[in-house]
Amino acid sequence: MLNKSIISFFLLLFATCSFAGNRGKEQPKYLWFDAEANFERFASKDSISYYLEKAKSVGFNQVVVDVKPIYGEVLYKSKILPPLTTVNGKVIHRDWDYLQYFINEARRLGLKVTVSTAMFPSGHPATREGLVYDESRWDGKTCLEYTPDGKMLDIREDKKKVGAFLNPVRKDVRKFALSIVREIVKNYDVDAYALDYCRYPGDDSDFSADSRKAFEHYLGKKSGTFQTIFSLGMPMERKILVFIIKNGGHSGLMLSLVL
Repeated sequence: MLNKSIISFFLLLFATCSFAGNRGKEQPKYLWFDAEANFERFASKDSISYYLEKAKSVGFNQVVVDVKPIYGEVLYKSKILPPLTTVNGKVIHRDWDYLQYFINEARRLGLKVTVSTAMFPSGHPATREGLVYDESRWDGKTCLEYTPDGKMLDIREDKKKVGAFLNPVRKDVRKFALSIVREIVKNYDVDAYALDYCRYPGDDSDFSADSRKAFEHYLGKKSGTFQTIFSLGMPMERKILVFIIKNGGHSGLMLSLVL
């Protein structure tokens, strides 16, 4: 009972101090513009302007613009990634810069802009659309799942998954992901950056040789079979968690940074 009381006290103290420190300041009110859900809706500049004006009129002061959804293709001018032109069979070609127009209109309306990219998803398994299905250079670099029936499955073939994730443990994949962030930060005047899906896809990934090798290097010894690693007790579980965070994030983690 005492422990609960102490915890409650500090939570209340933290909330009170946070409120007092921000008194008089305008609190951030975000509206997230999802790339996939709004792919057709934002086919024209007029539509973007209309919804940004609506957002401003109802009290939002910041917007999050998703420009790289799970397909691995993008809605900005990139020298690294191809443009996103097809979502669920619908084809739209834009001859204008989607992200830059969002920024221009947001500035006109006094809205701050956070740009968001899905860091490791690079294809849509359900429709087999996207980067990892179009380019063979990604073969062997996507996550490998350990299925309930004891088989290994390339995530590109699992139609139940939200996205086909590149393997975060690979240095070339992380270098590729960072190059996307650098390109956007260098070329666009955004206020913040949300690193969406900056993690492994779930607890059934990744079981590739790359992850096993990296994990054994971290442990400083052979790990046994991946099937038995997760039953080795709490100290091992802590080591697994630390390893995952250091090598690409864990399920449910979204990192963001303010620029």
